[in-house]
Amino acid sequence: MNTVSIIAQLIGWTFLTAGLGMLVSRKHYKELFANMGKVSPVLLFLAGFIELPLGVAIVMLTYGICYHVALVTMIIGLLFIAEGFSVLVMPDRYLKLWTKIRSCSFCVGVILLILGAYLIIFA
Repeated sequence: MNTVSIIAQLIGWTFLTAGLGMLVSRKHYKELFANMGKVSPVLLFLAGFIELPLGVAIVMLTYGICYHVALVTMIIGLLFIAEGFSVLVMPDRYLKLWTKIRSCSFCVGVILLILGAYLIIFA
């Protein structure tokens, strides 16, 4: 199993589990998303501080590999970079975005479930 497949499997199982949790425990995740704006600035900084290098590592490991799982994994890495960057540089705008997303936790759950299953099956 190559590095891209391992990364895709890790992301896939995480997304699949989180998506399933969002669909099964909708009330819990709706409350979690509602409280996202009330999170400590220190925790928000740490999340961005972890997510940004994680996204860079994913992109660096998948760059130049031209098969569908690597492409999807690289796009997820780019999204991690964008989110980590926005958390560290513009935390207020990031929290405003979360207020829009929190109303659709079911949609986020379905997307994560589908992406997770795709990465697990094809990696």
